[in-house]
Amino acid sequence: MAAQLKKDIEDMEFDLSDLSSLELMAKRQHAKALLSQEIQRLTQRKNQLVTKWREETAAEALRKSGDDSDSASAPVTQGSATGGQQPPMGSVIVTNYMWDQTDDFCKIYVEIDKTYALDATHIQMSFPSKRSLSVVFGKYKFTISRLFGDVCADQSYHRLTKSHKLIVYLKKSSPKHWTEIQEKENKFQQVLDDREEMSGDPSAGLMKLMKQMYDEGDDDMKRTIAKSWYESRNKTSDVDMNEPSI
Repeated sequence: MAAQLKKDIEDMEFDLSDLSSLELMAKRQHAKALLSQEIQRLTQRKNQLVTKWREETAAEALRKSGDDSDSASAPVTQGSATGGQQPPMGSVIVTNYMWDQTDDFCKIYVEIDKTYALDATHIQMSFPSKRSLSVVFGKYKFTISRLFGDVCADQSYHRLTKSHKLIVYLKKSSPKHWTEIQEKENKFQQVLDDREEMSGDPSAGLMKLMKQMYDEGDDDMKRTIAKSWYESRNKTSDVDMNEPSI
C-alpha cells in the first residue's frame, strides 16, 4: 500500500511540474486561472497522499517492530542520535537550485541544510526517461519531468561535496547548448502553434486545450470551464450587438 502511494505521489509531482510550465507559458488570464486552479487541486491532493503515505509507512514500521519483538534474538531498533524519528525519504520537494553546463555535461547544484545529516550512500538518482530526472537524497527530493535535451543515464552521476552541496552531473547525449534546463516546448505550446491549421480561428488552440481539460477534469474544474465559456460567449454577443451598422 505504501509503495503504491509513493508511486502515485511521484506521478503527481511530474504532473504538477508540467502544469507549472503550462501556467508560465499561458498568455490569457482564463487559461492561467484554470491552470492555477488545477495546480492547487493537485497540490492539495498530493499533500493528502503524502499524509496517508506517512501513516501507512509508520503503520508498517510498527507491524514490523511487533514481529521482531516476538523473537528473543531480535535486535532492538534504536532511534536517531537526537532521539527523534527520521523524516520519510523524499518528503521535502526541492525547488531552489542552480545549474551550469559544458559541451558535454549539465550540472545542477543543490544546497543542503548543514544541520541535516546526509550520507552519500543515501542518494538515489533515477531517469524515468531520457529527458526526466529524479533524485532522492535523504528527506529531500528533486525532479525535472522534461529536460531540455536527452541525457545518458549510465554516464550521469552525482557528488556530495564537503560544503554540503549536492552536484548532479547529467551527461548530454550530444554536445548541444541548452538555453534552459527544462524544455519549454510542450503540449500547450503545440496546440497554440497548430491553431491556424485547425480552423483559422486564433482562439481555436486555447479552446481545444480547455475542452481537453473539461473532459479530464473533476466537477469543480468542469463548472469553472463552463462558466468561463458562458461568460466568453456572452461578452462576444454583447460586442456584436453593439457594433454599429454600416
